[in-house]
Amino acid sequence: MKYSNISNWPFTAKFAVPSALSLGMICVVAGVSHFALSAQVNRTTEIVDVNFHNALELVQANSAVQDVNGQLYQTLTNQAANVVDSSAAASEVMALQGNVDQIVASLEIYRASTASAEESAAVQNIIEQLTTYKETIEVVATMMEIDFASAVAFAEPFAENYTVLQTQFQELVDETVASSEASAAAGQVAAGQAKLILLLVALFALLAAGAIAAVVARSTTRSIREIAGATDRLASGDLDTNLDGLSRGDELQSIVESLSTFRHNAVERNRLAEREREEARLREERTDRMEKLIASFEA
Repeated sequence: MKYSNISNWPFTAKFAVPSALSLGMICVVAGVSHFALSAQVNRTTEIVDVNFHNALELVQANSAVQDVNGQLYQTLTNQAANVVDSSAAASEVMALQGNVDQIVASLEIYRASTASAEESAAVQNIIEQLTTYKETIEVVATMMEIDFASAVAFAEPFAENYTVLQTQFQELVDETVASSEASAAAGQVAAGQAKLILLLVALFALLAAGAIAAVVARSTTRSIREIAGATDRLASGDLDTNLDGLSRGDELQSIVESLSTFRHNAVERNRLAEREREEARLREERTDRMEKLIASFEA
């Protein structure tokens, strides 16, 4: 095909192709950069808006449980020290059940809206422990007015329940933090891969554009040298110079055609000059014959 050879490409194409290739590679690099940046932003947003938010909610719920537990033992201590009477102390303890209900409600919202499947199961266990915790508070509050010593004794298994709650909260927070760290590590890996891809694409673009530019330059330069050589030979009178091998499809073809016209005209001029010389020779021969014939008649 005519344009299968780069030397036949128009100069516009020769100059445009490397530029277009470079521009295309720049677009690819920009696209990969945008994709990588978007993925990194999304991952960072997930860590900040989801994982850290979840961890904060769990820490706040755990802190609220600690407050309830501290208020319960503070009330027991106050009653033991006769700071408050048993009726007032029991009322304060019963009021803690409302605090537990608030904690449970916040965990239910967390479980329904943001928790993953694994976290949902862990949160459900915590809610079940809090339900038992609340029931224990009710029993302690009831016994405080009847038998304070029994209420204090009943608080011992209550402490075990509180310890289990603290452990579950901590495990859930640790899992959330581990998820954040894993996401951050995955982000670093993805960023490294994106960087490698960008470098490879940029290197490919550089090599491809350079290779095309080198081929175009070499082909054009060689063609110009061949045309210049043919021009010199024609100028020196070598009209047998072969111009067929110089035929091409780009703008240099007009120069080749001009050289072909020049050679054709030169050949035609030589042919006419040779014809004139031959006619002059024939006229001279005829003149000589006529002079000889006249001389013979006179003699």
